[in-house]
Amino acid sequence: MARVKWDQMTDESQAMIKKVGLISLGGVILLAFSKIIFPLVMLGGGSYVAWRALFKK
Repeated sequence: MARVKWDQMTDESQAMIKKVGLISLGGVILLAFSKIIFPLVMLGGGSYVAWRALFKK
């Protein structure tokens, strides 16, 4: 299968490739930092629940 050059692609195809590339890059970054992000989210959620429970009227 022949490779299509970037200049020969339509604007819609270029936009689609850019969009998929950015989404993929974001997914890879999210997976790479999931060991950091998940505990922070859990800590933040737990802190919020504790704060709401302590200051409940």
